[in-house]
Amino acid sequence: MMTTKLIHKMANDNLNISNINVFDVINGAIKYDVSIQISKGLISQISENGENRKSTDQDKSASELWAIPGLIDSHVHLFEIHNGVDKGILDKSETFERANNRALANIKEALKVGVTCVRDVGAFSAYNNQLRDIVEADIPKYTFRIVSCGHHITRANGHWYDRGRIWIPDQLTLEEIVCNEINSGADFIKVMNDDPIFNLCELQKIAAACKKMKRKLSCHAYTKETIDIAFNAGVDTIEHAACYSEEFCEKVIKKEVIVCPTVISALDSVNHIDDVLKAFTDCKKEDFMWWADFLRQNLPLTFARGVKVIAGTDAGTLPTDFKSLPREIIEFTKLGATNLQALQSATIYAAEALDIAAITGSIEIGKSADIVILGKNPLDNLEEAILDVKMVISRGHIVINNLSTSYDN
Repeated sequence: MMTTKLIHKMANDNLNISNINVFDVINGAIKYDVSIQISKGLISQISENGENRKSTDQDKSASELWAIPGLIDSHVHLFEIHNGVDKGILDKSETFERANNRALANIKEALKVGVTCVRDVGAFSAYNNQLRDIVEADIPKYTFRIVSCGHHITRANGHWYDRGRIWIPDQLTLEEIVCNEINSGADFIKVMNDDPIFNLCELQKIAAACKKMKRKLSCHAYTKETIDIAFNAGVDTIEHAACYSEEFCEKVIKKEVIVCPTVISALDSVNHIDDVLKAFTDCKKEDFMWWADFLRQNLPLTFARGVKVIAGTDAGTLPTDFKSLPREIIEFTKLGATNLQALQSATIYAAEALDIAAITGSIEIGKSADIVILGKNPLDNLEEAILDVKMVISRGHIVINNLSTSYDN
């Protein structure tokens, strides 16, 4: 057991973390016996008292605690109903206040497992933009980070059309609909493309508009056909996908495209297929079975070839909940990811994909103090470590504390 306090609360709510081992998600090294000073929500100083050793070196640290960056869930729907009697049902008459209370409850669940940031990839009436603005306006109260697309872009009767921004060609150009979403507060653009909904030329116009307005483009595409369309159109992230050949892996790496498999959602869907089909009336059982098999078959190659993969759970959609990110990370290791790749998928790679790597994603001076303290070395046994959350610090505030005896008030 540790004999000294881990956290010391300083003046003006500043914090000092001492006697901690810090995992560097950028290069895989571990910094032993480190002190971290937090001021005004940012990491202001890192003092390294111990030796820096590669991840392959034997652990000789006296500290039992390990710090990793706050985790990022790169694919969620904060406002969806995923349990109770109304599974998967959209209530358009629901007030924002009620929906917002559910979203805040979902955030609390995510924080418990170390998630300090989410990318919300689509909400009815752009509620996600509203919540993000509420959070940013009152950081001491809401110590969390949301990256939001507002509405996703789709077509009439396309997947999740009742929650999205429907493109009607006779009324708006694709450039105009992208512009409208960004002007309404979207941090990035999300487009649906099952079946496909948009052809290559149309998706290229969306991608060009995003590039012009300096926004990332995320595309829902899980079949080989729609994955190819998304890649050739020039999107930044492909959701629910994996790379299906060595040649395609090389193309993806060259163009710096990032994939977000949401594999835990695929596996959960197969395991609860009857309930899922009631919620997703436009899908068939064989669609989910094919998708899960596709990811299981192709993710090992995707990881082996070094494609950047980000962790996203699709939490909020039936039946996956907001504490599922550790399961996604663990599943990555079962499908060929190294422990380092799995951690990068929910930290630095995710931050790059969300265009917030200058703010969070790694433990560095000047970045947001988003830190998860684990009771085990994540490179020794990631599955045990990622489930052994001792403390969560989000935007400089302690939000989860399972180490009360190590906290100095």
